Parts: sequence; C-alpha cells; structure tokens
Amino acid sequence: SITTLEKIKDYSFVVISDENHYHMQRTVGDALMSACPETIRKRTGQALLNRFLGTVQKQAVYQSEFADALMYTARGALLYYSDRDSLCEFYTDHLEGPLDAFVDAGQFRQAKRILTLLTNTADNCRTDNLYAALMYSNAQYERLSGNYTGALQYAEEAYRVYSSLGGEDDVHTIKAMGNVAIILGALGEHARAMELKTAALEKRRRMLGEEDLRTIWAMHNLAVTLGALGRHDAALKLQKDVLQKRYRILGEDH
Repeated sequence: SITTLEKIKDYSFVVISDENHYHMQRTVGDALMSACPETIRKRTGQALLNRFLGTVQKQAVYQSEFADALMYTARGALLYYSDRDSLCEFYTDHLEGPLDAFVDAGQFRQAKRILTLLTNTADNCRTDNLYAALMYSNAQYERLSGNYTGALQYAEEAYRVYSSLGGEDDVHTIKAMGNVAIILGALGEHARAMELKTAALEKRRRMLGEEDLRTIWAMHNLAVTLGALGRHDAALKLQKDVLQKRYRILGEDH
C-alpha cells in the first residue's frame, strides 16, 4: 500500500532506479512474500498484469521496455494464479509466444532470468502440463543458445511428461516428439531423428490432415533430415510440396 511504501522506502533494502522505480532486495522481498496474505498477493499480481501485459503485447522484442515488461508479467502471473492449471493456461496464452520470440531474437540473458523464475515454481510438481510446457521452453532456449546436449535433456523430459498425460497421439506429445527429433538432428544423430520425424509426420497427417500448417512444418523437418542423410532427391521432392502448400495457404509474402 502507499502508506506502507512511505514507511519503508527510505530503508537500505529499497533502491530507487534512474526511472524512479522502487526495487526491493530479493531476500527482503522473499521474506515479505512468505507472510503475504492471499488477498494482497492477488491484488499485487493483478496490478502487475494490468500494468505490464499490454506492453508485452505491443512492444517489439528488441525494445528496452519489453524485457522488464515480460519479467513483471511473469511475476504478476505467479502472484495472481494460485493453481497450476490456471497458471499454465496463462503461460501458454500470454507468455510462451513472447518468450520464444525473445529467445529467437538472441536475448538469452534476460530470457534465462524469466525462464528460471517460472521453472523454479514449476519444479515443485514434475508431472503436470505447467512443468512440461516449461521444459519445452527450456529446450528451445538451450537449442537456440547452442547447448544441444542440455536442450535434449529438457526436450526429452517434456516429451516424457506430455506422453504420460495425454498419450502418444496427444497434440502436445507430438509437438514434443518433433522437438526431440530436431535437437537430435543438431547433434548429428540423423537416423534417430529420422525415425521420430517420420512418426510425428504420420501422426499429424492422420490427426490434422495434409493442409494443416503443423503437418506442413513436420514435412519440412523430415526433409531437412533426408538431406542430412544424403537422400537429396527425396528431400527436394518433399520441400517442393512444402513450398507449394505454403504458397497456397499463406501467400507468397509470408
């Protein structure tokens, strides 16, 4: 509250930034949080979401405001959502995409801070969708930062949890399987990658149809491995099919 802020803002554990933002030392913040009433926790989380979620949705990943907004949005979600299912839904709807784009843009240090914050919470239960989703995101982070061995560990963990939750034909399981295969290819294990990519494509064709963009993406992934194995004619044929489908569905300028 404002009155409490006035009482504590001059103590040494509160620092004022150049932008006149108040920052509290982590240890003090953790101590206060452990004794925070649920109503105040949710109000604080809602205030953070109201303040920063819009910035995440509007700002480009290269702008300086984006990193802080994404971190505060993650903190707000952790404060506001008391059950893991709701937190997972918020993560997949509002955080996963921006975080993936942030990693893809090479903002590894800032992205790792946010991923660590969320993963530390998810680590309390290693059998649900929240944990699996964050294992998948960690795999993406490690792969794009060049740590393929670490990426494979995360990807295989995501695949394990998703398959135990939804079975081998679940859409999340197939996505996780494809991610394992991509990382295996980056490690040079093309034969094993080929096996998984073929299975993922067959499942997507059966469940989603030939024209679904996820099926087409699986076709592209398989073609990459065919090329790596020296089967260039088969790879070229498949990639031509991918290109034709994307032209028709997405247009020439996508």
